[in-house]
Amino acid sequence: MTHSRLIGGKPKIGIRPIIDGRRGGIRESLEDMTMTMAHKVAELYSSSLRHSDGTPVECIIADTTIGGVAEAAMAAEKFRNNGVGVVLSVTPCWCYGFETIDMDGEMPKAIWGFNGTERPGAVYLASALTGHTQKGLPAFGIYGRDVQEIGNTEIPEDVQEKLVRFARAGLAVATMKGKSYLSIGSVSMGIAGSIPNPDFFQENRRCSGQNTYYLRPGLKTSVKSATKSECWEKEGKTKCERTVKIHKNNTLKLYEFT
Repeated sequence: MTHSRLIGGKPKIGIRPIIDGRRGGIRESLEDMTMTMAHKVAELYSSSLRHSDGTPVECIIADTTIGGVAEAAMAAEKFRNNGVGVVLSVTPCWCYGFETIDMDGEMPKAIWGFNGTERPGAVYLASALTGHTQKGLPAFGIYGRDVQEIGNTEIPEDVQEKLVRFARAGLAVATMKGKSYLSIGSVSMGIAGSIPNPDFFQENRRCSGQNTYYLRPGLKTSVKSATKSECWEKEGKTKCERTVKIHKNNTLKLYEFT
């Protein structure tokens, strides 16, 4: 049995199969394909992803396809009860965007819209991502480069890469969430009064106008001013005269910390 120093359960990946909720032939014709997408992603994750202790990643698929608010709520409840820490939504078609998105603001999430010849998921992907943006919920969009036949159930290589990259990043976030790790140099014997300001360990930088300037490492320059040769800009060369006052002694006035 693999020994793990991580306290608590390992996060699982929740998969939400999103479907066009209109009944009377539309939803019914898409049930199998939508669920197949979810199971295909689960197989990919279970076979290619491992936790930090080497154990395989487990996926939890919603009990039903999600075509509206009630089914979205049932999926969210199942995920909460099963230790899901990362959520992926998959769909091969247009769906009701706002009614089906994941509303958990603490959960890393992504949406894979199937690039197919019929009812492509691109429209839902764009709609759902817009809804996430409006609600302030970060979400990643995944879409294939090439158009696939509607009956093709294989995941293209470029989509596999995007799915795996998202899952690895999401699992790292979910694994570290709420955990404590060894910290060197920030506190002594647990005494709060010995904790230095965290800004002390961060890069010393100052901002003026639209450009950000950094003091070069190892310099004992005054924090209020520095010569041009002692500074460099965050992104490329710009005319610093436009945003930073240049004094006659060739110094730059750096106004505030960021």
